Amino acid sequence: MNKREIRKKILAVRDAIPVADRTLYDKKIREIVTGMEEYRETEVILAYVSYKSEVDTMMLIRQVLEDGKNVFAPKVSGNEMEFWQISSLEDLREGYRGILEPEQSFSFMDWVKKRCSTVSTDTVAGKAEEYAQEVCKVMMWMPGAVFDKERHRIGYGGGFYDRYLSRLLQLLKQTASTKQPMPHSERFTLTTAALAYSCQVLERILYEEHDVKPDMLITEQGITIKEKM
Repeated sequence: MNKREIRKKILAVRDAIPVADRTLYDKKIREIVTGMEEYRETEVILAYVSYKSEVDTMMLIRQVLEDGKNVFAPKVSGNEMEFWQISSLEDLREGYRGILEPEQSFSFMDWVKKRCSTVSTDTVAGKAEEYAQEVCKVMMWMPGAVFDKERHRIGYGGGFYDRYLSRLLQLLKQTASTKQPMPHSERFTLTTAALAYSCQVLERILYEEHDVKPDMLITEQGITIKEKM
């Protein structure tokens, strides 16, 4: 089967999960995510807003906000996607294909630039040693239709996450000032975590080299992580 056929088949399976089972799976996934060291240490969550039969993120987002972390949610504009900061689930409105989206407030790209600009200014003021040790940890939750046991991913066909991650990683590689103690790529650590139900995970799927492969895949059965180097 090609990607479209596999996507259609697995989404039908996901749609058919009984409500009671889905509730139990969502609860288990929330416990796994919030119990992770990566979650406890992260400062920023780039969170997808769940739609239809996706792993529910609404309660997760509420928990993240209660934990005092910075939360950004995606909004589609044309062929591109950007993450905008939210302070409450009330900040979300129906948008692209009926998915809840934030208003354009403060984008994560601008947040990164502001964070680095502040560091540069303070570095000039004599705090280089302090900021040389400061690393901002960011976690992105990714949706998807189908995955395999090596974390390959089939999305919904729009390519939004592939393009966004390409832009974000390019930004993090930039160095805004030679006076900074370290480049953005060392000042920020990005962990990508796909959330899915175990019925969406196959032994092996077709993939292309440019397809996004998350660092970890989280289902109600546990975590599949990036290979150790």
